[in-house]
Amino acid sequence: MQHIQEHYVQPLNMRELAQMANMSIAQLERYFHKVFHLTPRQVLLKTRLDAATALLATNEKVTDVAALCGYTDHSTFTRQFKATVGITPTEYRALWQSTGTRADGGSAANVSNV
Repeated sequence: MQHIQEHYVQPLNMRELAQMANMSIAQLERYFHKVFHLTPRQVLLKTRLDAATALLATNEKVTDVAALCGYTDHSTFTRQFKATVGITPTEYRALWQSTGTRADGGSAANVSNV
């Protein structure tokens, strides 16, 4: 988990992550599901979207936010953000600016929609 949180900008390498945990990939996936009720990829997505919601409160361009959160394609970022949060990053920013609070009630992403 710590590795994902510290390296979320990089692509997820399941083999490397499993080796670091001294597990097989299947064991690692079962462990994540048992402990976090999420797959490692879902944890990565949640971590990226948590970072994105914080960055959307700044003046960074949405395309820059996408890149800073590990997305090489901002349209993929926008699609995943909307599918998870319910609104686009631009709409999220506008809502955040108009209310001064995070649009998701404090939790950056509802990964149950992932």
